[in-house]
Amino acid sequence: MLQSNRSIAANAAVASAMANVATGIGRAASVMSRVSIVSFARMLYRGILRLRMSSSSQPLQLMVRTLLAHGDHSGIRIARVGATSHCRHGALPHFRSERGEADSGGGSSTISAMTTAPELDFGKGNVARSYDDVLVPLIFRPWGERLLDEHGPWDGRTVLDLATGTGVVARLLADRVGPNGKVIAADINPQMLNIAKGHCADAGERVRFVESSAHPLELEEGVVDAVICQQGFQFFPDRAQSAVEILRVLRDEGVALVSTWRSVAECKAFGAICGALDAIGETELANMMRRPFDHLPEDELQAHFEDAGFDSVELQRHEALMTCDGGPRNAIELALATPIGPHLRELAESVFSRFTDELSDRATELSRGESHLGKLVSNVIVARK
Repeated sequence: MLQSNRSIAANAAVASAMANVATGIGRAASVMSRVSIVSFARMLYRGILRLRMSSSSQPLQLMVRTLLAHGDHSGIRIARVGATSHCRHGALPHFRSERGEADSGGGSSTISAMTTAPELDFGKGNVARSYDDVLVPLIFRPWGERLLDEHGPWDGRTVLDLATGTGVVARLLADRVGPNGKVIAADINPQMLNIAKGHCADAGERVRFVESSAHPLELEEGVVDAVICQQGFQFFPDRAQSAVEILRVLRDEGVALVSTWRSVAECKAFGAICGALDAIGETELANMMRRPFDHLPEDELQAHFEDAGFDSVELQRHEALMTCDGGPRNAIELALATPIGPHLRELAESVFSRFTDELSDRATELSRGESHLGKLVSNVIVARK
């Protein structure tokens, strides 16, 4: 019994030492590849399992948590696919990175995002949260503030925020419409709406949420004074009928403000993303990124609202620098926060590395040492009923 206790104590000491080593290696994880981190975790885990210690799971858990945490800090997120704390002796947990490389314990296999044509899906993975964390402060809040500032006043009005996303415009409007106004925030994506509800919680009854497509709109005829659709119209599957629906829900003399990006040739940061993807041979992903920009020319956009029956339709052109502090780092965060982000994470490690290198070079050229990623240019329709 004494020998057994000594053995357990010795084994526990070894496991604790191995956990400490893992902590030290984890601190250097920012310069280690994902494969290096996972391989090191597997090596340590095998060593601990060989000790057959039922009483030393705490150092093991510390080791795994340390490696996973430092992987996250370096921008390499690793999620456990198998249960590490309940594995049988001799079995290894499986690890998978968000970029899609799986390690089964006896070797690695790569899962490519390109086995089927990618889809532009705001409900895929963590797109809604990434959109809110990165794209909203970087793009959609400043552009939304400008749109509202230039087309007010809003006090006392009832406004539909169509394709509200995570609610940035709805929240801005809630402050502007005042106690006698109302905001209706509509989106087809429940993940986006859930985040929007959290952002607008303090606005109380001034903001109402509707899960709805753009055609048909789940609203009665003639119930709003204005419709705002910031960078959503280009995604609607039936744009002509969506314009008709916008007209239908407007009261007489109501106004629709609809913004859509111009081409990636004019929206420089997104052009850089497309160029980087083209350069590494990921043409499908590049074309997927172009969809919000290149597939709705200004004459077609204007024609949708003229044909719908609006009394007057004016096309404006807005542009501004995409200001940010991180330069090339922000360009990579930007790409990962778009709807193509989940597909980027599924690329093989070597392919993803080539993409980030290409994008960093292009972003550096765009910013030229200043705090921006080039211009963004948008069409804005001002259509009056």
